[in-house]
Amino acid sequence: MELPSTPRVVLYALAVAVGLGLVVAASTTGAAFGAYNLEWDGTSDFRELADQRTESQVLLDTEPYERSDANGSIAVVLSLTEPYGPNDTRRVREFVNNGGTLVVADDFGPHSNALLDDLGASARFNGTQLRDERHYYRAPSLPVATNVSETRYTAGVGQLTLNKGTAIDAGNATVVATTSPCAYLDRNGTGNLSAGDELGTYPVVTTESVGEGRVVAGRQVPGPVAIEVR
Repeated sequence: MELPSTPRVVLYALAVAVGLGLVVAASTTGAAFGAYNLEWDGTSDFRELADQRTESQVLLDTEPYERSDANGSIAVVLSLTEPYGPNDTRRVREFVNNGGTLVVADDFGPHSNALLDDLGASARFNGTQLRDERHYYRAPSLPVATNVSETRYTAGVGQLTLNKGTAIDAGNATVVATTSPCAYLDRNGTGNLSAGDELGTYPVVTTESVGEGRVVAGRQVPGPVAIEVR
């Protein structure tokens, strides 16, 4: 799918592209990744950026999906706090099938995998905390993903810092970013590398074709990232 050329924009949740499109976000003040959360783990700057761009919208429901031109649009779903109902799921699925790109950004939430399944995507959030004892920011629970492929979603991005995130089981999706080879999933929850924890590179961002569109899955990251869509 060819995306229209757009200016460089800033995304405050996940290192993937946000161009012409729709944004779905939580609205509760203080909620992690909430659109009205002014703290470091909120997306208020993201919301303000969308408000400044006439071609973008911040949505609290999915009805406008039915009125939008899906082809060439990008929608971002941030940390689902409740499952989508049948009508919401249908609208999002039709958006993707008609050529839209959907970015599902989450960590340990229980609802994003159900949405990915309903969309027909193969990627899944693993749900076990990811750690790296060598490549991290401040603590191993904030691992740095050091391997970022050069794609239209990651222009100018060399690495990603995760905040107590998880990995993605890629399935048939294309891996866009991975951890260093020193990362591991803390399966027994000890907070340390222990027997049974396997060192390796773990995907943290994937992309795959679904219908006429695409689904991007990725762990939300703190801080601003500049992205360019070409």
